[in-house]
Amino acid sequence: MGVCLGLMFDTEVPNTGAFEECIADGKDFVYEMDWLDSVCDRLDILPFSRFCPDDDELEAAYEATPKGKKFEGIWFEPADGLKTVNRLMKALNLEIKDTTGQRKKKLEFWIATLAALETDLKKARRKMARFAFFYY
Repeated sequence: MGVCLGLMFDTEVPNTGAFEECIADGKDFVYEMDWLDSVCDRLDILPFSRFCPDDDELEAAYEATPKGKKFEGIWFEPADGLKTVNRLMKALNLEIKDTTGQRKKKLEFWIATLAALETDLKKARRKMARFAFFYY
């Protein structure tokens, strides 16, 4: 697994990039994936890491592809990603009200980052494009 995270779509989605602009190289997502997943677990929603297939998952999906069929990769519907993103943002917005200092700065960063991701996923949904994160 790489140390950076990027966002990709299975078809071209114009005017996306808000997420990449917000996260720079995606290292924060990789380093905080367990924390994001723990918040998702508390909210009983799909873990964020589910949208980030690693090399083993990709290899297993490739090997499961029937002979003669083209391997299409592992893709996710924007609606599923938006559900996770929206619930995470709501939870973090509630938590930030009673927080100060470094913790508050961390939550502000994640709320802004998730809002940028929401923007890109909404554009993908309008174009009927699926998404996934990739490690590099």
